[in-house]
Amino acid sequence: MCQHMIFFWRLGDVKVFERVFRKLAKDEHGNFGIMSALLAPVLIGAGGVAIDVASMLHTKTGFQAAADAASLAASAALGTGKVSKQEAEQLASQFLSTHMHNMGYQTYESDIAITSKQSLNGSTEWTVDVGATAIHKNSGLSKVLGVTDKPVGVAATSVSVSGLKNAFSMYFVLDKSGSMLASTSQVKHQGRCTYYWLNSTATALYSQQKSPCYYTQIEALKNATNAMFDKFEKADPKKMYMRFGSVAYSDVQESNSALAWGVDNSRSNIDNLEAVGGTNSADAFKTAYRALGTLSEVTTHTLKNGVVLPKKYLVFMTDGENNSNSADKKTLQHCAAAKTLGITIYSIAFNAPKGGKELLSACASSAETYFDAKDADELLKAFESIAADAAGDAPRLTQ
Repeated sequence: MCQHMIFFWRLGDVKVFERVFRKLAKDEHGNFGIMSALLAPVLIGAGGVAIDVASMLHTKTGFQAAADAASLAASAALGTGKVSKQEAEQLASQFLSTHMHNMGYQTYESDIAITSKQSLNGSTEWTVDVGATAIHKNSGLSKVLGVTDKPVGVAATSVSVSGLKNAFSMYFVLDKSGSMLASTSQVKHQGRCTYYWLNSTATALYSQQKSPCYYTQIEALKNATNAMFDKFEKADPKKMYMRFGSVAYSDVQESNSALAWGVDNSRSNIDNLEAVGGTNSADAFKTAYRALGTLSEVTTHTLKNGVVLPKKYLVFMTDGENNSNSADKKTLQHCAAAKTLGITIYSIAFNAPKGGKELLSACASSAETYFDAKDADELLKAFESIAADAAGDAPRLTQ
């Protein structure tokens, strides 16, 4: 059969073809041969189309990832407030170029657009649109059916905010009991000073002169909160969007500083804390969550900065255990009440025993807002993490 077909195409003799066709038509094998010959291009083309469709989908997925990465990179940079619109466009272009070249596309069309909008609270919302189009080359198999190379296009949009990231009120509930006088492992200076330590049951505090000199736990707390306050002051220098309050406790509530604009009052209150007394967190926690939960706290924000739904945070820290089970029970009741009011609770167990950790873990809004700080360095990191979480919103993809 193949020999007959080749002979026909070479001679171009219609009569020869007719004779061959009639002969094949009388033979079942000939019929099958003709059908195979006629269907072969279709089958080959169909297989090629299936392969190319799968390849095109894979390519589009890669293009989309490239556009997403470029858009997010630019919006994240804009969110820091440290790059210009032009620099962000260049950054997006570089990200897109790197990803496209890695996929083997040296030639492509791109469209990068960055727009901004001023919000009522004084922040700037940035929208980064990234589009990319390239020609996807089909295999020779698809071209049997006349299928040509097709353009593949994708688009990505992300949003970030610069200037102010958040408007919020934050209340600190801090342990100042006698155990907070215990020394940490963090060196303060190389000279001599009093070193404090607790006995194994944490019921007695001992001291001796020792060098080098180590920070006490109450000093480590002040260092950590001051580092946090420094970040907040930089983020809100005009004291327009962030309000802070702080209350300390030993076996009773002490040193309450009501919610106020800026960090000054709470910074001063915490800096003046002295470690003394037992441990009962219930009343101090109640003071904090009730202050945060009032309607007046919302309207105070709205009247000053236009934010109608400011976020509310409570930072709860202890290095020990409450002196009574009833104090634990009351504190947990207050924790539950705070959560129903939409207050996010961050809890920090600072070198705390099992009972203290269990209380703070149960009180925290989630596993992500509970911190087990075993030393001064981890305490500082916990407060830094809370500051970053409270003051900032990550850029997000919207398309």
